[in-house]
Amino acid sequence: MSDSFPTLLVLAGSRQLGGAEKSLAALLPELVRRAHVLVFVTNAATEAEFRRLDLPNLELVPMHVGCKPWELAHNLYRLWKLARERQPAAILANAHRGSLLLALYRLLPWAPRPPLAVYVRDFDYHTLKQTLWLMRDVLFLAPTQAVFDDARYRSWGLHRHRQVVLSNAVPSLECDIEPDSEQPRTIGCCARIVPWKGIDFLIRAFALLAPRQPEARLRIHGEPVDRAYFESLQQLAADLGVAERIEFCDFARDMGAVFRQGLFFVVPSLSEVPGPETFCRIIIEAWAHERPIIAFDCGGPRWLIEDGRDGFLVEERNIEQLAARMEDLFSDPPLATRLGQAGAEKVRAQFGPAALANRLLDLLFAPQPGAEPSNPAALTTAASSSSHG
Repeated sequence: MSDSFPTLLVLAGSRQLGGAEKSLAALLPELVRRAHVLVFVTNAATEAEFRRLDLPNLELVPMHVGCKPWELAHNLYRLWKLARERQPAAILANAHRGSLLLALYRLLPWAPRPPLAVYVRDFDYHTLKQTLWLMRDVLFLAPTQAVFDDARYRSWGLHRHRQVVLSNAVPSLECDIEPDSEQPRTIGCCARIVPWKGIDFLIRAFALLAPRQPEARLRIHGEPVDRAYFESLQQLAADLGVAERIEFCDFARDMGAVFRQGLFFVVPSLSEVPGPETFCRIIIEAWAHERPIIAFDCGGPRWLIEDGRDGFLVEERNIEQLAARMEDLFSDPPLATRLGQAGAEKVRAQFGPAALANRLLDLLFAPQPGAEPSNPAALTTAASSSSHG
């Protein structure tokens, strides 16, 4: 370890290894090049994932996962004690419970006051309404502008705080872009099977496409979280006469094989609660494998996809338009290739962990909040987003 490195304290307070923790894991190998990173973790899966990275300058500190008064008090004491001992250069809350803990930390008049930041990665930060007034000088980060545009968050006053769009990082992928010769080319969808993911709209659109493209197949990869919804999708496919051409699969450990088998991928997520997508990692991973994306024009996809350049944006819930765009790509492989290659170029330019980690540390280690422009509009950078929107 280098004693000259500043310390970054990260509060990773999720109950499970989810998108927030995976996004942090993608950054950690780059963050430790410039900082000692001390992470509060709350579940065994996250701790195992971070330890698997086997990184120097990384320390993990277990904390309680719950929000009961005694759990919060214990975590708050440990945070205060660690901040006094280690004098971090910045503290980052990477999940909802971490943001609550950070707000309570600001109530301690004797606690060290390094720069503080909250990364709002989804629309589940329900205590923001109560805690925003405690975090007047805290920097708020989000993976796309979709978070800062959320009507509920704006009604709570988030738009009056310092804001920066900083994309989720995607780890370097060893991409074999050639299709598996023994596998049929398919239309792919990767999503947890819950209603707001909009998979029923995708199946209805596929049923419109199927008579015109007899070779088309649809493969849906995702955990059936909502069993009733999953069974309704199977029944819908049978009722529409396309059940034999739709395959439901679990998430694969080798997602590279999934992307190689797909001609293109569809993200039919909706803007209904708890959606929409705030980012959508599947888009970036598909692009990394030179596969284009079709998505409903809402949430994170609206800010990631440049319509007609690296994929297509479709009016939300418009089944006919979705089917038409699916046919455009299925019937014109060179078009799909061109859009996929444009997506791959965007991944290399905008979503690499090294550049994003450096940007994050530059923001967090700024001497004073005033080092960044005070105008929220000026603070919000679209460097990780497309010009659409």
